[in-house]
Amino acid sequence: MTRKWKRLLWISAAGVLLAVGGTIVYLGNEVRVAADRMYEPLSSAKASYEAKDPELQAWRSQSAANPAPADADGEGSVRALAKGPTEVQADASSGGGAVKMSAAQSAAQRSQGAFTVLLAGVDERAGDRGRTDTLMVLTVNEAREAAFLFSIPRDTYADLVPKGTKDKINHAYAFSGIEGTVSTVEHFLDIPIDHYVKVNMEGFEKIVDTLGGVDVTNSFAFDSEGDHFPAGELHLTGEEALNYTRMRHEDPRGDFGRNERQRQVLNRLVDKAADWKNSLEITNVLRSVSRNVKTDFTLGQLTDLVTKHRDVVRSVESTEVKGQGKMMGGIYYYIVGQTERDRLHDEIKSYLMDDGTK
Repeated sequence: MTRKWKRLLWISAAGVLLAVGGTIVYLGNEVRVAADRMYEPLSSAKASYEAKDPELQAWRSQSAANPAPADADGEGSVRALAKGPTEVQADASSGGGAVKMSAAQSAAQRSQGAFTVLLAGVDERAGDRGRTDTLMVLTVNEAREAAFLFSIPRDTYADLVPKGTKDKINHAYAFSGIEGTVSTVEHFLDIPIDHYVKVNMEGFEKIVDTLGGVDVTNSFAFDSEGDHFPAGELHLTGEEALNYTRMRHEDPRGDFGRNERQRQVLNRLVDKAADWKNSLEITNVLRSVSRNVKTDFTLGQLTDLVTKHRDVVRSVESTEVKGQGKMMGGIYYYIVGQTERDRLHDEIKSYLMDDGTK
């Protein structure tokens, strides 16, 4: 090979490396921008929840004494995903991108990465805060390589915190926003919620469309909002996926069937997003997500979720919240007894406190 061709080869190789490197840097910046847009920590005025369960509270206090390490960039790692009795607050100067060392050190170290997340689908429009259309509680335990997920029916009768009244649990958001919703669920289950993810249901269809749709398995044929959903394997657009997850009146299982479809769509979307390989479209995905999702996860924690908990979240165990319907004042409510609430509490507690050696 002549010197001229060798030089052209090296120049070509250098050009490819620069192009690839530039793309990586660009995508890295896009990821950080998206994370900053999504980042919305709870107010420092919100008190950290103290469990009435003495064993759980004692364990939380003990675990808080073992600080979680920060990663090389000073951001809270997966070990800092669970908060101790004193809430972890992000440094305002970081723009939401990083949790400083002092904050990470104040986080509780739970069973090597066990934490809880409230997933809230909000029917929010311009000028109208709306209500939560979907409420799911996710518990992840890294040591057990397991996750536990269940939906709280939207008509569940509960004490709304800090409103101080009893009403449907999905009204908590209308009264007090995401902070009130988190507090209400914490008191309902007697379990601290470490993080939240809020999705605007109106933007949900845009996220699905940006990802190229979602594949589901429909157990029976039904119609919803003008769309027909035959039984079997279906490929849904964003609008169809929204109508598919919202239908409950034609479902013989009511809210439970609806919640099962929501979990199915969520799991399929997580799988698809985790396997996304179209780098040319990834910026559109990130922008769509950042416009419609808010969370108090930092960039470092989101990275850990994707890289370390990807397979764990894919193997989710689930349960149904048992109760009974009751008309009060001409309004339908779903009554969940204390025995059932205790069962849910104990299930979550077993995931949080199990270090994987049992």
